[in-house]
Amino acid sequence: MKIVKPKIKYTEEKTISKCLEENSFDNVLINKNDDNICINNISIDSAIFDNIIFQEMYNVSLIDVIFNNCDLSNVNFDDEFLTRVVFNNCKLSGASFINSNLEDIEFNNCILKYMNVNSTKIERVKWDDCDLSETIIDNCKVKDLLLNKNKLFKYEILYLIKLILRHVIHMELYLI
Repeated sequence: MKIVKPKIKYTEEKTISKCLEENSFDNVLINKNDDNICINNISIDSAIFDNIIFQEMYNVSLIDVIFNNCDLSNVNFDDEFLTRVVFNNCKLSGASFINSNLEDIEFNNCILKYMNVNSTKIERVKWDDCDLSETIIDNCKVKDLLLNKNKLFKYEILYLIKLILRHVIHMELYLI
């Protein structure tokens, strides 16, 4: 399975406050935390976020975005399109992706406990060395999913096998 990486040609260092003021998160590098960050009703295109704690995020589509060491706990990506996005060493506990489209997405060494990906279209998605315990994965359309060295409970593994038999076109599963 080949996942297309984010296409970020250049970035300009900005603060989240400046991006919100300009109503644009395009081609930015954000590595300073602002207080009470609330991002909503916007598309983020070609951005890198380093060490950011997000307080609230909803109605946000992501295209060509990299999150490094960010806390996105309880963010809401319901009904959104996420394309070519990488999450490295991020915390997404309680994050919601209900009825979303995830295409060319990587989760590397992330905490994804209690994440909800119900009724989601999953295409070329990789979960590598993540904590997926108590994650809800149900009624998804899956094409190309890679699970490698993830923490899952026994009943979650059985549920994933059931999902594989029902919906998955291609999946690689590595258990340790």
